Amino acid sequence: MGRKTLTGRRLEALELLARGLSTTEVAARLGVNPRTVRKWRADPAFAEALEEATKETLRRTRQRLAALAHHACEALHGVLRSTDAPPSVKVSSARAVLEYLAKFETLARLEELEARVRALEERLGHDRTS
Repeated sequence: MGRKTLTGRRLEALELLARGLSTTEVAARLGVNPRTVRKWRADPAFAEALEEATKETLRRTRQRLAALAHHACEALHGVLRSTDAPPSVKVSSARAVLEYLAKFETLARLEELEARVRALEERLGHDRTS
């Protein structure tokens, strides 16, 4: 079940879950019982589509943070070169963007490693049956 085969509330649930809303929050927004959302999540095809949608959401978030990182660096540069008292809010914001970017880069590396391990496991499983 890819995202394209989902319709109506299931598609809405998928999008909301991929954005990080909880099962309870999704149920409330869609006007369904939380058990319904849990049932959808338990469906392997839905779970697979959710995993892909979540990865895509994280990928877009990384891109947005990467774009902000340039501005954060400029803000830090301006603060460091400033003769005035350092504006703590700008520094805190810039630091937060850079820290999140670093965390997302780590997450991307972990996802890559996870995919490589999964491929190796599949290959080993295939080799054992041959």
